[in-house]
Amino acid sequence: MAKVIAFDFMSGDKGAEPAFQAAEQFLQKNQDYKILAFITNKFSIPSVYNQNIEFMECKEIILQTDGPMQIKRKENSTLIKAIKSVLDKKADFVVSAANSGPLVAAGYIYFRTITKDLRPAFSPLFSNIFGDKKVLIDAGANANPDSDTLVTYAIMGSEYFKALGISNRPRVKLLNIGEEEIKGNALLKETFIKLKNEKRINFLGNVEADKILYADEDIIVADGINGNIVIKAYEGSFNIVYNLMKESADKSFSTKIGLLLAKNMRTKFRKAFSASDVGGAIVLGLNHLLIKVHGGSDTKYFLNSLILGKKLLENHLLENIQKKLKNGK
Repeated sequence: MAKVIAFDFMSGDKGAEPAFQAAEQFLQKNQDYKILAFITNKFSIPSVYNQNIEFMECKEIILQTDGPMQIKRKENSTLIKAIKSVLDKKADFVVSAANSGPLVAAGYIYFRTITKDLRPAFSPLFSNIFGDKKVLIDAGANANPDSDTLVTYAIMGSEYFKALGISNRPRVKLLNIGEEEIKGNALLKETFIKLKNEKRINFLGNVEADKILYADEDIIVADGINGNIVIKAYEGSFNIVYNLMKESADKSFSTKIGLLLAKNMRTKFRKAFSASDVGGAIVLGLNHLLIKVHGGSDTKYFLNSLILGKKLLENHLLENIQKKLKNGK
């Protein structure tokens, strides 16, 4: 039986065309899949398209400026209809570029979480300076987790890494202000002790923010605020350094070489933190797969998000997480 993807075509900044092209390219190589394409009348259905795409017309879109409360006011939106198609067992997972707030809220309300008190987490996949893949959990979904939630994030992140086929024993570290066990506030100290005693993960200790691009961890556990700050601070810092060099440069040959090297470094860094090559960020902790794609995504980004969802579905990520959390081993 064909697997089905609920694909929200309309919520990105660039309109539906990048999503449509990604769907076409994905289905060319995955003929055992079908895509439910959630659209509005703003998208003109092409005269020729892959017959494994079924267009589902909706009345509205969750805009990038919409807040979480809009999910109740826009129940006929492409995002909500895509989510409900999974609940109705018409699709296996959702891919959407909707705004983070409404998307996480909708996932939480409709899909619910694997355990009762769990709050979902954003889990982007990125590369370090050597090209090694890493997972950051949480990158902005949960600002106030407790220590038990952070331990759960470590377990879910480890299962996510395994489902990607990268490592069967991923290395977990806790984002902190120092490597020593005594560092951090009460939450981080308590979390450290629990992670150290947790048998379901391979915990290696703390990691400082300036080390994550070249340290030996695979999973970085953080609360949503600090995780989000780390990513944005890295991006902003590299852009500032590059722009300062560009503004102060003269026409000398040595400066041109320096600028070229700086530009190459910035490109390498952006690629490391870009999901374009690996796909979007999965919202971990829900009972169904939900993949958040960046609002400004192009065809490549959407395509790799579809591929990511396929891999996680076929490698039984949710079943493995549920087993780990419910069995306690």
